[in-house]
Amino acid sequence: MQFTSVSSELSSQDRSASCPGLKHGDLLSNASAHVQNYQLSARRSHKSPILLGHLATEQLQPGLQLHMVDATIAQPFGFEAELEPCLKVSIVLRGQTRLSYGTRNLDMGPGFGRREGRGASVANVIALNEREGFSQQAREGDIRRSLTLSLSPDWLEQQGLNSEEVMRFSASHLKTLEWQLPEAIHLLADQLFAYTARDAASKLVREGFALSLAGGLVSRINSCGSEITRGGADSSRRGQRLVELLESGEADLLSMAQIGDRLGMSAATLQRHARNTLGMSLNRYLRTRRLEKAYRALASQQMSIAEAALLAGYGHAANFTTAFRRQFGICPTELNGH
Repeated sequence: MQFTSVSSELSSQDRSASCPGLKHGDLLSNASAHVQNYQLSARRSHKSPILLGHLATEQLQPGLQLHMVDATIAQPFGFEAELEPCLKVSIVLRGQTRLSYGTRNLDMGPGFGRREGRGASVANVIALNEREGFSQQAREGDIRRSLTLSLSPDWLEQQGLNSEEVMRFSASHLKTLEWQLPEAIHLLADQLFAYTARDAASKLVREGFALSLAGGLVSRINSCGSEITRGGADSSRRGQRLVELLESGEADLLSMAQIGDRLGMSAATLQRHARNTLGMSLNRYLRTRRLEKAYRALASQQMSIAEAALLAGYGHAANFTTAFRRQFGICPTELNGH
């Protein structure tokens, strides 16, 4: 696992200029291992800090890369680089920024969401089907907390996530998508910055989050199938009806047979539409949705772990804890506190 991290001694409450900070060489060393032709320009001496805080880029698996920034900009700077083909999903939790991929500019951060109030929980997705230039400018005093996950074509194929919809989206160079994040993933993204250490436990949390984010992204792209020209209008309508039922929450307490009866589909037809539309089996989708409901309940201190286990459909807390940790990378007790 390749991991490049540079941090200054800086708390979220005290981003003081007296901190040594991250200098020109620190940023170059972090970027050079992960992108091509990286060029950094800063107005002041290379000995002056550029960032105050934490920056890390990590190859979690071959083809699965996570980049995290939690810092204050100490001086104006800009950079350019070249990126290899991949899908990129970026989440800006604090601050605002503009990222430029070739001729495409993406404004990100709270306040930039397509709908008012959405910016903080919107992820920006872009497809790079060929090597492409990437640039960014930063202003002194800006605060940035963000993360970007990159998924290579090989990684998607190895994981069996290269559905027809994903391949079509990935093949459209510079195609973008605004994704309204599930609440559980949005909360996890912010909490991930408490796990930036290099120890094995923190690495496991980061990888668990990355896999959850990747799975959610693929599901989102697959669910857009009805917005893309697809063979068979009836098939698209059935898939859309399934999505509408699932998103309404009515299916959360229904059995597979009851869902099939509601939609007028056999079990085999129902599973086929689930895989085509959601990118996963219906059982897996419902299990993930129930776990996300349990996550929200625990995060808001609304119920005990035993109650959350029942909400998620688990009769034993131990089985619930195992599934919860596999899905989110943390134990229920870390949210509930007891």
